[in-house]
Amino acid sequence: MGNPMNILRPRILIVDDTLSHLQMLLGLLETEYEVCFATSGEEALELVQGNEQPDLILLDVMMPEMDGYEVCRRLKANPKTSDIPIIFVTSNKGIIDKVKARFVGASGYLTKPFTRAELLKIIFMHSVCVYLCDIYLIDCILIEISFCFAFKFLKNV
Repeated sequence: MGNPMNILRPRILIVDDTLSHLQMLLGLLETEYEVCFATSGEEALELVQGNEQPDLILLDVMMPEMDGYEVCRRLKANPKTSDIPIIFVTSNKGIIDKVKARFVGASGYLTKPFTRAELLKIIFMHSVCVYLCDIYLIDCILIEISFCFAFKFLKNV
């Protein structure tokens, strides 16, 4: 995995070109999460290249110049950002949109309008998944190290 997730106060990047949507999401999330935002796909791609990568990205689909699908595609193609979970937050409700989101690498899809509880639930589910994957990876590494030591010890006996 990329950066271990900050389980005490995960960092969420909101990407949306509509100021009212950004303000609404900031208002819903800023008490429990460290929130940053970008108003375009290009700005989002620049932000994630910094030292403090987000633990999760909430990404609008319909944006000018570069839509959310292209932003997601680029993030997943970059080894530095490919492990960051991306949840599309959009008014597109069609099954084709949801399939396309999964195809480009999105972890989730939340349609507007939604409740605060729905938003927090999907964020929590993805945060737990990332945390469990990090723990699983650490366990695998520890098991591998244990086998290496055991093999060396048995070899010398």
